[in-house]
Amino acid sequence: MKLMNTPSKIIGLLAAVLLLFGYSACKKSDSGDAPVITRIRTISTTKTVTTITPATLTTNDTVTTAKIVSADSTTKTGLLNTQYAIVGQHLKTTTKLTINGASVYFSPTLVTDNTIIFTLPATVPYSSSSTSNKITVTTLYGSADFDFVIQQPVATFTSASQLAGNAGDQITLTGTTFNGLSSVKFGTVNATIVSSTATSAVVTVPTGLTGAAPISLTTTAITGGGTVLGPVVSGGINMSGAALTTVAPFGFNTLGYDDAFKNGWSDSGWSNTPNNSSTAVVKRGTSAIAVQYSGGFDGFVIQAGAPVTATSVKLSIYGGTGTDGKLIHLLINDNYNNYVTITLVAGAWTTYNIPLSAFGTGATVTVTDLIFQEFSGNPSLFYLDDVGVI
Repeated sequence: MKLMNTPSKIIGLLAAVLLLFGYSACKKSDSGDAPVITRIRTISTTKTVTTITPATLTTNDTVTTAKIVSADSTTKTGLLNTQYAIVGQHLKTTTKLTINGASVYFSPTLVTDNTIIFTLPATVPYSSSSTSNKITVTTLYGSADFDFVIQQPVATFTSASQLAGNAGDQITLTGTTFNGLSSVKFGTVNATIVSSTATSAVVTVPTGLTGAAPISLTTTAITGGGTVLGPVVSGGINMSGAALTTVAPFGFNTLGYDDAFKNGWSDSGWSNTPNNSSTAVVKRGTSAIAVQYSGGFDGFVIQAGAPVTATSVKLSIYGGTGTDGKLIHLLINDNYNNYVTITLVAGAWTTYNIPLSAFGTGATVTVTDLIFQEFSGNPSLFYLDDVGVI
């Protein structure tokens, strides 16, 4: 009986082996093809949604919000910090993803045989004449390239060495992505670019400026770049505790102090000893105002030569020794019910552009005086320079 069953068992075993071998060969053949990229697509886009709801019997509230929604759109250009999908075939065994030679992380859980979902990191080089401008997928069975251009983001413009001055002054602008800097304008007037790097530029203040002039910076790239206004500076802290920020222009519509009081502006106050021609610490020029409080809640006042209509107050302030974190309340027009808090930084100049709307009296205000009141309960020394309104 055993002898009679042996051949059938052997035949059955051979059939199983052949079946397994055939399955394995078929499986290897199915997954062993080189990768193919057919397109790159977007994952989402930002959609503006406007909602109108009844507020009263006769009025409505309108709210506009930005909402991220799904979007499948073929693209050959990419924005940093944005999610995309590679579409193709034979992608399941992907081991490496590079863009312009830089390695890009991808999660294996977001890879199928037909798609790879990834986020374009800020470390990828922008497209230029010296970059490959390609995305490369490498799998266990080969690699594939696809043309993909990385857009240079618009520059960020964070600071300027001075925000007031004269034609011919050289000032330094700082930020990020100044690559391909093509122009800097003060208002509509072109400034001369003396030098520039990816994070800074030295420019010459042009002639012909009148009043406050916004500074704009333009970068030109193979793709991307653009124009940005700046710099963004502090606007103090409002009464609700919110930190304010604004884009500060160069210069003033009405200058109050610049080495000396201008346009009829003057000082007064109580329990303080000001020196309006101090040379100890100067933001720009030859002099600054040094204010020494005698005690808590003392006040230094700058009076306008005549009432002046403005939308913001701009000034530079320097904290003396031991003043780090000390508070000053800035008030306007003798109104002690509304104020903006300025936090002193010891040993450094800080430029503020404070919107007059923060005082609760409207966006445009007729200013008669500025009051700087000590609000930490301690004597302190600080300096003021380049004070005026816009």
